[in-house]
Amino acid sequence: MTKEALQYVVGLGNAEVEEINGQTYSNQQLHVVEEPTPRALTVRSLSSLVDYAKSNFDTAETIMIHIESPTEVSLFTALNGNCNRSKFVKAEALI
Repeated sequence: MTKEALQYVVGLGNAEVEEINGQTYSNQQLHVVEEPTPRALTVRSLSSLVDYAKSNFDTAETIMIHIESPTEVSLFTALNGNCNRSKFVKAEALI
């Protein structure tokens, strides 16, 4: 490797992280560091999805039910700070 390549590799390890307005950024091409989110639970009936929605188990915020296809329905949250939605439950028909 050349001297310039080694200096570049060493520079990659010197990243700094900042928090601005509640978002975490890196000084290497400033981009949002996304929070890890759990995978959606999968249920096999619409009544299970409705029971879960009524229970307010994960959140008390506004939720949305999305009919994605004739065999799949999902339960989402409102938009979070990163303009993403958290998917809590997915009902898939067992056919």
